[in-house]
Amino acid sequence: MTTSVSDAGTTSRPSCLDPEAGRDKVIYVTGSSNFPPLLAKLGPLIMQQTGYTPVYQITSSCNGVKTVFSAQARDRLMVDPPPGSRASPATYVTADGSLIPCTLGPGGVAVDIGESDIFSSSCAGTVPSSDVGEYFGPIQAMLFVVPGYSTQKVISAEMARAVFGRGGDNQKATPWIDPDLYFIRNANTGTQQMIGRAIGVPADQFWGRDRGTAANLAAELTVVASEHADQAIGIISNDYLDRSMGNLTELAYQAPGQTCGFWPDSTQSLRDKRNVRDGHYPIWGPLHFFTRIAGAIPISQAAAAFVTTVSVPEPRVELLDAYIEAGLVPSCAMHVQRSTDLGALSAYQPPINCGCYFEAKLANGVAPAGCKPCTTANDCTDQPGRPECRVFFCEAS
Repeated sequence: MTTSVSDAGTTSRPSCLDPEAGRDKVIYVTGSSNFPPLLAKLGPLIMQQTGYTPVYQITSSCNGVKTVFSAQARDRLMVDPPPGSRASPATYVTADGSLIPCTLGPGGVAVDIGESDIFSSSCAGTVPSSDVGEYFGPIQAMLFVVPGYSTQKVISAEMARAVFGRGGDNQKATPWIDPDLYFIRNANTGTQQMIGRAIGVPADQFWGRDRGTAANLAAELTVVASEHADQAIGIISNDYLDRSMGNLTELAYQAPGQTCGFWPDSTQSLRDKRNVRDGHYPIWGPLHFFTRIAGAIPISQAAAAFVTTVSVPEPRVELLDAYIEAGLVPSCAMHVQRSTDLGALSAYQPPINCGCYFEAKLANGVAPAGCKPCTTANDCTDQPGRPECRVFFCEAS
């Protein structure tokens, strides 16, 4: 196995591309720190179906956009962090979903896929390009979260604006009046961009301390001392909340024009994302995968292998399972859609429905009332609207 010195100079890391270790075909991907939990689920599936090993480097959503849209060749590279840097090294995915740090080599490598939690139009300086293809992944919600010891239950857009836009506003945002206890990200992240649009605060003008990655934010907010729990608040993606094992609690969010707050889910203890799926909870959007194209075809064979596995009109059960196990919502379980971050909602009828399967597949999940199991289309002939047998349930086509 090929090895090289790490950026810290103290340990040896394998090469990301290593034919001797079976990594002779690699997909280079970079973007949000929210993506690794999903990649751990997708990686084995991609490897099994295409023979390509995904290699991912955490940067940010807007950097994922930049690596594909930029006209500058140097911007389209993934590179090893310099010595002493806090930047994340690249990691490759193993067959069991582990993420192993690796080295990219001198000069770096060209990015195949730029991943982002937000639309490219949300990233400053991005110019639309006919040479870039955009592919959509599952739906992810962004949340306001507090330590598990906190007694706080709900936050309104007005209160969130007083917290993150005005630093507590001279006690008006009680109990959240100490910006040192605001756990935030930065303007290049999809989390802060989306939350900022929801509450009317520019993403580059948030009060609080940038905690780096989503994983770091979750870890630091989890260990806030109990006597400060009510004063601490953070922003995070729902997949990292699901991984916190009860050490973090999401706040219900009351958007402008709403008379009460909504969790992403129908109750705080479930993970059915019903309020995301029908639009009552507004802070959500699809994952985006960008790549260079010629006509409508990805230039990179590695990129083509990626998008034809993870962004397809009729997803395989294995792909649905990967999305669901990562805490995200397959688009086929959605009832609303939007074309810009926090833009207007419109009704959505997916090409293939999977709402019944989605809820049944959740941990402790149960299919909603009216969802009839099936194995063939004949099992669904007695159902209203003559639904089809899709992923083990009678679903409207």
